[in-house]
Amino acid sequence: MGIRFSNLLMSSRIVATFRVAMVLILAAAIWFDPAKPLRFDSLPGVIFLAYGVWAVWLLAVALTDWWLEYRISRTALVVDIAASTFAFVLTNSSGRNLSSAFLAFFVYLLIAGTTQRGWRGAFGAGLAAVGALVFVSTAMIFAGVHLDLGRIGQRVGYMLVMTALVVWYAGSHASIVLRPFVAGRVIGLDPPLADVLRYALRNAGARRGLIAWTPANARHPTVVTHDGRPWRGDGVPDEVLPAAPGAEVEATLFNRPREVILQLCDEGRLEGYSGARAFGDAWVFDIDEGVLVPLSATTGRGTLLLGDLRLASRDVLPIGREIGREVGAALDRHAYSHLAHQDNLERVRDAIARDLHDSVAQSLAGASFRIEAARGKIREGEDPDAELLALKNALRAEQTHIRVVIDRLRSGGDLPARADLRRSLDEVLAEAGMQWQLEACLVGDPGAVFARADPLHEIRQIVREAVANAARHAGARKVEVSLEGGSGTLHMRIADDGQNAVGAPRAIRPRSICERVDALDGSITALRGRKGTTLHIDIPEARL
Repeated sequence: MGIRFSNLLMSSRIVATFRVAMVLILAAAIWFDPAKPLRFDSLPGVIFLAYGVWAVWLLAVALTDWWLEYRISRTALVVDIAASTFAFVLTNSSGRNLSSAFLAFFVYLLIAGTTQRGWRGAFGAGLAAVGALVFVSTAMIFAGVHLDLGRIGQRVGYMLVMTALVVWYAGSHASIVLRPFVAGRVIGLDPPLADVLRYALRNAGARRGLIAWTPANARHPTVVTHDGRPWRGDGVPDEVLPAAPGAEVEATLFNRPREVILQLCDEGRLEGYSGARAFGDAWVFDIDEGVLVPLSATTGRGTLLLGDLRLASRDVLPIGREIGREVGAALDRHAYSHLAHQDNLERVRDAIARDLHDSVAQSLAGASFRIEAARGKIREGEDPDAELLALKNALRAEQTHIRVVIDRLRSGGDLPARADLRRSLDEVLAEAGMQWQLEACLVGDPGAVFARADPLHEIRQIVREAVANAARHAGARKVEVSLEGGSGTLHMRIADDGQNAVGAPRAIRPRSICERVDALDGSITALRGRKGTTLHIDIPEARL
């Protein structure tokens, strides 16, 4: 869930407006009070009027000049604390108990401190106001002014509790929540720089900008501007502004004509620079005022520049920081998605290559095997018609199998949910036996074993490949397949009587078969000896 930033961008202006409003309310209370606790032609009245003029001037500064507002922010806080103390002296010296105005002013101090320095500002403003109250109360008692110590102690207690509450709230609710960037469905090689730039401009309230991004495996950045035009600067916008000594800059607000910058550093600190220290010769932008955000991600680094801000103030810095984090995370997500997409493509390519090898390549080898047998009969003067008819039927069966593979690739999840594994293997063994002119059968009674379409296809291809290998490489005349279920594992044994030119039985790893077994999270043990080859394959029933 996201939030709107229009109010956040005016926090300094809102604080200045409340300052003026409090002055006006207190002036109205004094003016309409029949007792006239304060005369505006007296010294306290002149001080009050001076503070009112000061408050109006601060409001004008907050509306027009973010740099000057930053420079005088601490002075303004000190003057506000002095005004709070003056209000206490005024209300108690007059014999009136205007505690409501005093406490309202104290709440304003806490809010102002929070706006300027976060929870640290609220903590400092609260302790300073409490300290000033205690100091002035003590001085007034020594001066002979009668004060109600119980009421003052109660007020100090309230102030401390209120300070603790505001400090807690400012510390636990300081985070800014952005709507996450949502990329399109197409996952290309190039990062979506134009899309993330539009996202940043929209959330920051900016009209112009650019993004420069250098992937981790690249040497030069790619620069995209708000209008889609190619970058025509003399350099690249990367690391052109100085950082505060020993600090990590998270966002920078700048004004080029005035040569001033305001930087948000680690732990929420603000650092301001002006003059030659603020800008170097590397400045290559045509934007005079805006925010510059460094982008640091796992898959690359870069810079985000946002100009022509709707409201330029210090409040845009934490927003820019969060935008930079989300943009960096979005570019990371794109890179990871692209890698995952590439990995999936590799898996699909491997699967298609295995199917082509186990289907088309082996079928062509089988056809060659049958043609050679037909040629032998012709040489011996025998009629090859039966052999050619068998070859035709084998090719027709293989054509049917290839169509099944194509339908499987096209239909995806439209294949039958589960099928009888035993019946399916009977069909495969009959086709393979006819193709390779050998006896291939399923022995034993495993009972009812059902499998989903994908694992069923893999097991069928394992058996087809095993029969083809037995016929082509060992001249086998018989292949037996047995199944045994139970204890959560399907045990499959494939044995042939091929003659292998080896001594003692040795382990082998037929590549295509092993890849399919691994895809089913299974295990395989293959032994080849003079009396044939035996494959022991275990597949978790949970994968079926």
